[in-house]
Amino acid sequence: MLHHVEIYVSKLDASHAFWADILARIGWEQSGRWKDGFTLVNGDGAYLTFVQVATKYKSHTYLPSMRRRA
Repeated sequence: MLHHVEIYVSKLDASHAFWADILARIGWEQSGRWKDGFTLVNGDGAYLTFVQVATKYKSHTYLPSMRRRA
């Protein structure tokens, strides 16, 4: 069971616009918003927290590999 995940993002407003809308369609709700982040929760006690990454780390990319292994 998922309890919580904290995700650091480079564009907080864009992330909020996307994730809040998408997850609201399956019952998630915003439970908090502050200058550098927001939290979305579901009815089972799980939550996702999105936080604006610090400026000194914005140039780093942490994208998961989308390549498939044969």
